[in-house]
Amino acid sequence: MPVPRKPRGPPTGPSYDDSRLAEELKVILREKASGFLTVLNFYSRQIYGYEYHVVLARSPASAFNVLETAYKSRALYVARNLLAKPLIEALGVIDVDINKVVELAAKGDDRGIMILLGLAEGEVYNEDSKVELYKAVSTALACALRVEKLTAEIYSQLAEKLDDTLTAALHYIARGSQAHAHVLEHIAETLKLETQHCMPEANDIISELEKLLEWLEDRDKISRREAIAILNKLASAEATTSEEEYMRLLVPLLEDAFEGKTLRLFHGLLESIIRDEENHEKIVRTIYDILLDENND
Repeated sequence: MPVPRKPRGPPTGPSYDDSRLAEELKVILREKASGFLTVLNFYSRQIYGYEYHVVLARSPASAFNVLETAYKSRALYVARNLLAKPLIEALGVIDVDINKVVELAAKGDDRGIMILLGLAEGEVYNEDSKVELYKAVSTALACALRVEKLTAEIYSQLAEKLDDTLTAALHYIARGSQAHAHVLEHIAETLKLETQHCMPEANDIISELEKLLEWLEDRDKISRREAIAILNKLASAEATTSEEEYMRLLVPLLEDAFEGKTLRLFHGLLESIIRDEENHEKIVRTIYDILLDENND
């Protein structure tokens, strides 16, 4: 699963212990929202591999994603008490608009939240913190790259072995995923990041994708019924480790690690990939619905 972003330290600088905010949030949530913690931790571990207080400390936007997964349309409402208020209390800040914190989290704007809470200026990382940050970027990039490559190969195999007019759309998705993988490899090479090791929590789903690809490679043709089952498996896999979630994770990590023209370029590329992935999801859903309707006729 993706690793939530490393939190920024407050104005006190390098003496600040990054883990302190998470521990303070843990205490506050236990005291004031204990009834919610079982559900929050379940979804948080499922999505990111960490308990909710750790995710909230490292990335409020990722924490909002947990709330949205757990509470759906009620996420904006519960985020006031389960996201904004605990953060504000743990940091001891005053005169902060709770609704603005929720709004920024819902938009995925971690940096905006850090600025609002007064944590974005005057930050100094010590060398150990920088090493950990680079590891986090590398790990997230490794997961994203592996998923993109597998997805591209699976959709390419589907397009080749499904005798159907829908194959053009499958080829389109495969080429898009191949392009995304190329961009991620270029980012890794440019920034000299290691991408051999994805997080252990993602290994199960990656293993499932590898098995699915191996099965497809052994087949000469596949039926529409088999294609429906494969697309269903892919949808389930992407719901667990969605590529756009990896991209959203990488954006704030890169903001912390790099700056200048390089950051602006990579930021734009990753935002473009996020939009592509959302479009791919809609196309795949349409293909699935068409195949299902035709299969039922």
